[in-house]
Amino acid sequence: KRAPIEHNGRRGFNVTATRRTRTHEQNDLLWDLLTAFEEQGDIDGRRFSKEAWKVIFMNALGHPSVMLPTLDGEGFFAEGYRSSKLSVGEMTALIDFIFAEGAERGVKFKQQAPRVSAEREGKGS
Repeated sequence: KRAPIEHNGRRGFNVTATRRTRTHEQNDLLWDLLTAFEEQGDIDGRRFSKEAWKVIFMNALGHPSVMLPTLDGEGFFAEGYRSSKLSVGEMTALIDFIFAEGAERGVKFKQQAPRVSAEREGKGS
């Protein structure tokens, strides 16, 4: 009875439930790790920007993308790698993968692999 009256005179709410997306702490950590790869990492001697490393890691974990042409028709670029759309669990997997790949490639991180993000996944904070 206390629901607001809609423009058509009906009362009610629409409720939508969605997965919780990555936390701000996870996002900050992701960009710190990607910065370390930008500064230290390479693939066959080639260096990449942190944005490119994000695409490389998300592709390695099977996240979908589409290849789009550049406006001049001279090349292509990947579209669809949005870490902001990842769930807390998916972001945890991405961060864990980056730590593991960094260990294999000798990339030194300022942070240690956290357990906090995995623990928070099940909590409603």
